[in-house]
Amino acid sequence: MPAASSQRRAGLLGQHAGARTPLWVGAAGAALTWLPLYRSPLRTLADPSALPTVDR
Repeated sequence: MPAASSQRRAGLLGQHAGARTPLWVGAAGAALTWLPLYRSPLRTLADPSALPTVDR
């Protein structure tokens, strides 16, 4: 199975910048994963029944 592009980038970064830099980059990326959900209107939703229904 071929490596994902993010794995290749982390490997290249590790070769050129040392082993700690990719770990910090990954930790920073993981720490920011909550940001889109925090900024979405979902967090202010008080009544889920107020959402429009979707007919399937």
